[in-house]
Amino acid sequence: MDNTDVNLSAPSVDAGVEPSTTQNNDTVANSSEGDELDKALNEVFSESAEESEDTKEEQGHEKEDDADQSKSRGEERKERLNQEIRDSVAELNRLKSEISQYQELQLPTVEELTNYIMSQDENISEADAAIEARMRLIEAQNSRKAEIETIAETRYEQVLATENAKLAYPELFDSSNPDFNPDLANGILEMYEDIAHVRRGNDGEVISATVRLQPFLESIGQIYRLGVMQGEKASNARKTNTKSKQTNVSYNPYPRSNSTVKGEQTEEDFVRSVLNI
Repeated sequence: MDNTDVNLSAPSVDAGVEPSTTQNNDTVANSSEGDELDKALNEVFSESAEESEDTKEEQGHEKEDDADQSKSRGEERKERLNQEIRDSVAELNRLKSEISQYQELQLPTVEELTNYIMSQDENISEADAAIEARMRLIEAQNSRKAEIETIAETRYEQVLATENAKLAYPELFDSSNPDFNPDLANGILEMYEDIAHVRRGNDGEVISATVRLQPFLESIGQIYRLGVMQGEKASNARKTNTKSKQTNVSYNPYPRSNSTVKGEQTEEDFVRSVLNI
């Protein structure tokens, strides 16, 4: 009985050991696989994070480049505008300097004006005449300065207006354009001088005008273009009407009868088609 118990208990011990060992091996294997999975996931997340950082960095560089380009374009526009302003100021100053040399704008000296005042008033003293002469010259200088500025601005506006008109309506105002008509252009300018009451100096240049040239030429150009468009529409309409009235007929000069035969045309029908009745 004792031996039987021993023999029966021995296998139970062995059976208990083997499952335990297998379970431990499975646990170790699962643990190892879990570590490898965690490691792989960590690597994936790490690479993804690095790629995300790289993408953000690239996007940051792109935004910086776009900002730099936008800033560069803005600076270019600003510099171009400043240059245009400087050119305009320089041209106006040049015109003012040129206009100030006009003989009709020259002022007398204090001595000349003093003598003139004394010649007009025998009772005035030379000292009083000199004081009055200086006062008159101050007023004349202010008036002369304003007149010079007005003439310069008028002339500069006309120069710009002419250049803009050449670009906008070359067929009217650009002599190098194949459609340019000198008689028409001269007629437009003569009409402007009449409307604007243009005055010219001894050198033939404009001194004053009651109407600015730019809006005048712009209006003439728009009217001309509108007239051309209307003319083209009318011409196309006439062509369309003429084409629609044309009838392609086959006339048999020797009809068999005045009755309509399929595929043929009677004399009466032919006459009606020609006369369009």
